[in-house]
Amino acid sequence: MQTNSELDRQIQWIASQPDILKIAVMPDSHPGLTVPNGLVVATSRLLYPQLVGSDIGCGYSALRFHSQHTSLDKTGLEKLLALLLDEVPTLKHSPARAINYRSLAETLGPLSDGALSVMIPREGTYQLGTLGRGNHFLELAHDDAGQLWCVVHTGSRGMGQAISEYHLRAAADTNQKKNLIGIPAQTTAGAAYLKDMHWGCQYATLNRSLILNAVADLLESHHSIAIDESSYIDSPHNFLMTMPYANQTYYVHRKSANSAALNQPGIIAGTMATGCLITCGLGDPESLQSSAHGAGRAMSRTEAATKIRSRDIAGQMNSIVYRKKDIQHFRDEGPQAYKNIHHVMQAQKAQVRVVEKLTPVLNDKRF
Repeated sequence: MQTNSELDRQIQWIASQPDILKIAVMPDSHPGLTVPNGLVVATSRLLYPQLVGSDIGCGYSALRFHSQHTSLDKTGLEKLLALLLDEVPTLKHSPARAINYRSLAETLGPLSDGALSVMIPREGTYQLGTLGRGNHFLELAHDDAGQLWCVVHTGSRGMGQAISEYHLRAAADTNQKKNLIGIPAQTTAGAAYLKDMHWGCQYATLNRSLILNAVADLLESHHSIAIDESSYIDSPHNFLMTMPYANQTYYVHRKSANSAALNQPGIIAGTMATGCLITCGLGDPESLQSSAHGAGRAMSRTEAATKIRSRDIAGQMNSIVYRKKDIQHFRDEGPQAYKNIHHVMQAQKAQVRVVEKLTPVLNDKRF
């Protein structure tokens, strides 16, 4: 199991960096490659791309349907799972299909540099409406009233990574020490990063909405199930925003953490066996109005892939429809690799309250 020593070391290292005014550690926090996941950091003059992460705008989107989940039997769910591989590709669209997404990608406008903008009709087009691998997923679930929901977890794909790497390279020349790479906010470089970070967030939201649309089209065409448009929720957890705090304006960086402003809807994922929670923010100032974004890893990917067996996952999935033939490929994502979501929620009672519990009936995870 992961220990707190590496997490503590990473947090202390971040706290030692310039212009770090406040750090809020979420109950799902765990070590990352260089900075932890589940961390919220406030600054007043420096922007830190590494505290947003390379998958800019990554998050969850959810949509309810005008149907009880019982309208889909096991056979119907299995057929839907098979159709999703084509309708929602894993990494990118085929050239023939990608052309349909070019105009959508271009509606987001240009990026701050031509070297980034030229990627929009290429990577930006081919990856729009696609699902990532690893902990990303597409899930059908039901609430306590039996209503059918779809939840999608994915982000800005290659575009977010390109944006992050571009700005880190550009800023690295002015950061000689082995510190986090900071960009002064009130400069041309700072304005450019903020512009491109917002672009990445918009792209990620559009990406998730297209996946939800694809699921809705399948449900309507095969089962005559319609969407409830008023239920749509978008909950990113890798982004930067400005907010007032202690009589000044902070740049609040969230890396794998939700915004939980007063009455703000949010989505917190458990595991592939336990589903997701729809939440309402309570505006807690001590957490910088933030909450956990999920259960948080209890094992590293390497440890989980070594210790978790395929039959361990199967034993927890019960009646949930998933790709059993691929189970060996996502052992590092097994339910046992994550913390207990109930313990995480217990630790953030001042930050969010649960509005709906979504119990999965189908889990689509890629490798």
